This record gives sequence, C-alpha cells and structure tokens, in this order.
Amino acid sequence: MRIAHLSACLTLSLTGMALVSGCASRSSTAPHAPARSARQSLDAAHEAVRAGRLREAQALYARAGHADAPVEVRREALLAHGLLVLDPAAPSRNIDGARGLLSAARALYEGPAPLELTAALALTDDLAALREAIVVLEQTSGARRAAAATADARAQTLATENQALKRTVRQLRQDLERKDAALRRAADAVIGTPRSR
Repeated sequence: MRIAHLSACLTLSLTGMALVSGCASRSSTAPHAPARSARQSLDAAHEAVRAGRLREAQALYARAGHADAPVEVRREALLAHGLLVLDPAAPSRNIDGARGLLSAARALYEGPAPLELTAALALTDDLAALREAIVVLEQTSGARRAAAATADARAQTLATENQALKRTVRQLRQDLERKDAALRRAADAVIGTPRSR
C-alpha cells in the first residue's frame, strides 16, 4: 500500500515536471505570451470586481501581479489587489496583506506613485498604529482590572480582619466588665465586712 502511494506521488511529480518543461518550451517560442496572459488576467480581475466576484478577482490579481508579468501590469495588479484586500467588504480582509501588496506596488514606481496608492499606504499605516494603540490600551486595561481585583481582594481581607478585631475588642471589653464587676463585688465584700460590725 505504501509502495503504491509512493508510485502515485512519483507519477504525479513527473507529470508536473513534464508540464512545466512543456510550458517553458512554449514560452521560449512566444516571448509575449506571459505579458498577454498577465494583461488578460488583470482585465478579467477588473471584470470580476465589477461583477461582484471578489474572491475570483483576488485570485486573478495575484496571477496578474506575478513577478514574471510586465512592470506596468504588475504595478496595476498589485495596487488593485491591495485596495481590494483593504476594503472592509472584501471576503478575506487582511490589512497586513494589503500593506504588503501596496508596498510592493510602490516599489515598482521610480517617480511619484499615484495618489490612491499613497493614500492607501498611509491608511494602512494609520490602521496599524491604531491596532497597536488598541493592544496597549487593552493591556493597560487588563493591568488595571488585575490591580483593581487585587485591591478588592485586599480590601475584603482587611474588612475580614477588621471584623475579627472588632469581635476581639468586644470580647476583651466583656472580659474587662466581668472582671471589673468581680473586683467590685470583692471590694464590697471586704469593705462591707467591717461596716457590718
């Protein structure tokens, strides 16, 4: 059974290698095929966005933004993909992923980048800073809650100790009153004896 599994894996690997070598030989005879394919993927991605098929559009933008694509197609694909992933309505919104895509697009511009790219990158920076601020606030809030819980526990302990001290003081007063009464009776007995004579 294990040999059959290995044989199937090997056959699959060899088939994949044959396909890759076949594609490589075809692309060497048609130098403009990757550019045309990337442009077609980009156009199809734009069409998928217009039709509301956002998952499909993301896959197509990823294909069009591949490293083998022409720079102008790659820039446009990375920018559009980054904006799509940044969109709150996106099926798989990922701010860090959008930031990476937009940064990759920005690196492909020698001069000034388009305004939407600059604005989107600034937005991802702001969102990242807000997330960090939220984490810090949550940690501070958690520390304060822990401190408050500790303070509440300490206050409860002090209240319990205070009640115990009050009970002890009450018992000591009662003991003192009993002893004082016994002492008065003893004094009366001693003083009262000579008077009765």
